[in-house]
Amino acid sequence: MSELFYWGEAGQYGPFTMQEDGWPNAGEVVRHYRKQRDLSAEEVAQRYTQATGKPIAATWVLDMESKNKVPTDMTRRRALADILKIPPVLLGLASLEQVVLQPEGQAQSASAIPGVLTRAPLVEADVIRYEQNIRLLWHIHHTSSAHSALQDVTTAIGELEQLRQQVSGSLLARIEFLLYCHYRLAAETSRDQGRYKNGYNYASQAIKVAKELQKREWLAPALYVRGHICLVWGMLGEKTTQGIVTLDYTKVLLAINDLEAALASATRPQLQGLIKSELSRAQVFFAVRQGKVVHANFVTLATNHIKTAQGFIGRGSREDPYIQWLLSGELMSDGDYLLNKAITYNLIGWSEQAEEILDDELEQAIPRNQTRQNAWMQIVRAQVGLKQRDFFTATSMATSAFLACRDIHSVENLAIINDLHTQLVKVNSSDVNKQGVYDLGEMLTKYYKLSARIS
Repeated sequence: MSELFYWGEAGQYGPFTMQEDGWPNAGEVVRHYRKQRDLSAEEVAQRYTQATGKPIAATWVLDMESKNKVPTDMTRRRALADILKIPPVLLGLASLEQVVLQPEGQAQSASAIPGVLTRAPLVEADVIRYEQNIRLLWHIHHTSSAHSALQDVTTAIGELEQLRQQVSGSLLARIEFLLYCHYRLAAETSRDQGRYKNGYNYASQAIKVAKELQKREWLAPALYVRGHICLVWGMLGEKTTQGIVTLDYTKVLLAINDLEAALASATRPQLQGLIKSELSRAQVFFAVRQGKVVHANFVTLATNHIKTAQGFIGRGSREDPYIQWLLSGELMSDGDYLLNKAITYNLIGWSEQAEEILDDELEQAIPRNQTRQNAWMQIVRAQVGLKQRDFFTATSMATSAFLACRDIHSVENLAIINDLHTQLVKVNSSDVNKQGVYDLGEMLTKYYKLSARIS
């Protein structure tokens, strides 16, 4: 089968095969525009006869299309172009206004002649496929996990980078946006797998695309994503895939820098609220520094951020969820805000207030079909329970979270659960559900042994 091309500076015409002379197949062009105008071969034959005075039959029209026997006479070609509203350049027609005269001895470039036709690879169908796939994968990631598709996402990135070099105009703009989307999803999926360096690099590529295109609206959420990855990287360390938590405060500081830069660039209220909410957690965590008392200034700063974030939640919620995710960082809902508020309060030692949020407000704010968010809520409940010395709740919530995170392969969250288990093992109290802690430990051990064999 002959290769198909889209034609025109922006790839707006086609697809058509190429004739031996390098122009689009004229028979295919005529058939395409006849079908587009919903004209029968008989109707075209009648109009052509009236326009040229040369009687033809419908069979001549069909033969012209199928065998590429389009008249070479320019007058007759113009008649066809007028009847079917074919862009003249597709039939090799150019008016005097389209001819650009160059000084003698100076070569004419293709871009210097408005009537010249360039061809682009057949990418329209591919672009539509990429657009559909990324939406589906984002939805899977948001509700559960898109880990199994990460290889597909990275393969698509390579293909899109190649296509980016071959087209221009509107197709190029769509491909560049798709590249940005794929880098963003690759960053977030890598983070969830505990592969923070990869996630950081993918987020940096998204930032690079945004900067190259001077897209401020793309830059702020990409900076937020990289900041979030840095924060988790600093809080959990390099051995997350083994279930080992090691702190790295330099990464937390990098996270704060990215989040502050994101806040300075953000124009969307919902994104501003999300960044402020995340900043509150990062600043308090950095201030804690291995269990030291949090300075009052950090408490004030964090609580102010978390309070001002509340005013931005839900704004823009009528927008396409996919676009919300891309341009607002995440689908920031009341549930996300309350979770971050509970986390911040727990970090600064306000565990009672965090418990009130969890018990009185949060359960109704997160839909049951949001597996990832419900698992994260259970982790926060376990962390607050541990601070409150409610070891039964801490154990049961950690176990429930483990089962959910194991099913969606959330390596990042499983490392947090493993760390919770380690802390529960160290507790010397009759209030500890020892059997529950033991069972959780057995499940974690089995999971990490299996993971080691697979990797």
